[in-house]
Amino acid sequence: MIAIRFAGRCVKRGVQLAAMIALAVSAPHALAAQRLIEYTPNTRAAWTMDKWQPAMILAHRFELVEGGDELICIPTMTFGTAIGKRIALGLDFTSNSEVSVESLGGNETQWWAAFRGPGGERAGLSGLFAYNTAAGSVDGAITARARAGFVSLISEARAFSDAFGTGDGGFAGAAGAVFHLTEYLALAGDVGRAFTPDTMGTAWTVAIAFAFPGTRHHFSFQATNGGATTLQGTSRKKAYGPESVRYGFAFVAPLGTASQWSRIFRRAGAEPAAVAVEADSGRVRVNIKDLAFSPATLRIKVGQTVEWVNGDPLAHTVTADDKSWGSAFLNQGGGYVRRFTAVGSFPYHCEPHPQMQATVIVEP
Repeated sequence: MIAIRFAGRCVKRGVQLAAMIALAVSAPHALAAQRLIEYTPNTRAAWTMDKWQPAMILAHRFELVEGGDELICIPTMTFGTAIGKRIALGLDFTSNSEVSVESLGGNETQWWAAFRGPGGERAGLSGLFAYNTAAGSVDGAITARARAGFVSLISEARAFSDAFGTGDGGFAGAAGAVFHLTEYLALAGDVGRAFTPDTMGTAWTVAIAFAFPGTRHHFSFQATNGGATTLQGTSRKKAYGPESVRYGFAFVAPLGTASQWSRIFRRAGAEPAAVAVEADSGRVRVNIKDLAFSPATLRIKVGQTVEWVNGDPLAHTVTADDKSWGSAFLNQGGGYVRRFTAVGSFPYHCEPHPQMQATVIVEP
């Protein structure tokens, strides 16, 4: 036990340092954050992001005290970033822990390292190695996912060096399913329970999850009898509160690339002029990169053709402001071509990212 606790302290310090470095670094790569529509609320999805691209997940669960004048809130803030194709570092933090009697209502941090194992879109394995500060426990989980048709089945095995602050190790498990109603909409549910000790009750959660078309943002509405979304928090029934059910939501948000952050502090007119290169065919190219059209103002001659190519991992559209012409969603590498046969000014934008605006000016 002494060796386990010493190892836990070492893991905590090492993961804390590595996670802080990872979260502070940002490079010009694209984000592909957690997908709430592919996993159940209380199981750990493989942290699928491009290297050094941080993301945040806010999970918030609450219940009204009788009379409706007081609210019990169980927030969980998750920050993480990939440091390679299969490894990510991060943390989960809640200010209202229910893991153990000693930590009840206090702070709980789960420092973690996630690993993506073999698999693809239809099936896969992932793992999580973590340290829970409230329980003083080194924890781990292995998650398996398999999809057939519109149904995904999820199972997860968990182990703790100090389960719920009891001083003894323990094991827990969770299982659930996701029903993919459309490409952007899913229903999900799961149950989780500690086997040793076996006095913590069964935790369950159901949710309806959305993926916003053309973005990496995800949102879900949830009902549960559990607490914070740490490994130990989702392995037991909630510890306090008068109601049998809590309600809440989860929201996934990318935290931006280095080039996106630099645009916030860049003065107007400070950006270098973008040059469109005309090919022999007379086709002029506009690059879609870092949530911007480049060049933002393009001058061409009547009869010329413009080609837009999406270099972002996010889906974009090229849509005329008056909706008279436009593209479908363009995934990364996709393109759209239009020939301009009339003189005039043609402003356009991206439908899912309306802040992306540009203009084609056609001259005689």
